[in-house]
Amino acid sequence: MVVEHVYDHHGNVGTNSTPLLVFDVGEHAHYLQYRHVRPDYGEKLWSLVDWSDVTQRFSTVTSAKI
Repeated sequence: MVVEHVYDHHGNVGTNSTPLLVFDVGEHAHYLQYRHVRPDYGEKLWSLVDWSDVTQRFSTVTSAKI
């Protein structure tokens, strides 16, 4: 498993990988509702995750035959 910090989601994408979970924490994503309180935004993101989808992605990747 790899944790990847991507600076530009348009061109800086991991190759040969399947994303399990993606968070956008750029200022444009949180500023209007959370202002400069980025940790509150991060806490809220965890409650919005569709964990069944993440689990399915993980299962698919780990059961793939290489």
